[in-house]
Amino acid sequence: MKEFTKNVLPHVPAFRRFARGHAADIGSADALVMIALKTLKARWMFLGFGGLKIEGYGLIHSLADDNAAISDDADSEPIPENDTGIACALRRLTTLDRSMILLTSVEQLTFQEVGSALGIPDSFVINELPLARERLREFVEIPLRASARRGAHLRSIK
Repeated sequence: MKEFTKNVLPHVPAFRRFARGHAADIGSADALVMIALKTLKARWMFLGFGGLKIEGYGLIHSLADDNAAISDDADSEPIPENDTGIACALRRLTTLDRSMILLTSVEQLTFQEVGSALGIPDSFVINELPLARERLREFVEIPLRASARRGAHLRSIK
C-alpha cells in the first residue's frame, strides 16, 4: 500500500492538470482523478505493474470519454460567440483530440506514450495530432472572426 502511494504521488499533479483539461470545473476534475486513482490502486494490487503514469492517463481519458458520451454536451449546445479562450476551445474538441493535445503539449509525452495511454497506435497519434491542433486553432479563431464581422476595428483619433 505504501509503495503504491510512494509511486503514484509524484504523478497526481499531472493527473489533475490532465483531468482539468477534460472537466468543466475543478470539482469534476478532482472526481475524475479520484476514480482513476481508486481503479489504478485496485489494478496495482491485483497485477502489481509499474506503469502507473501512463495507465493513470488512460483511465482519466476513458472516464472523460464516458462522461462526454453520457452528457453529449459538445454536440447539443450551440457555440456562443462570446465564448473565448483556449479552455473553451478545448471543450469543443472530441475527447480523443483533447487528450492527444493535452498529453503532447502540456504533459510532454512522446507519441508512443500517448498511444499507449489512449490505447491507439502511435502512428495514429502522429497522423491525427496535427489535424486536432488545426481544429483547435479554428475553434480559437471563431470568436475573432465573429468580432471582425461586427465591425470591431481600430479608429484613428486626432
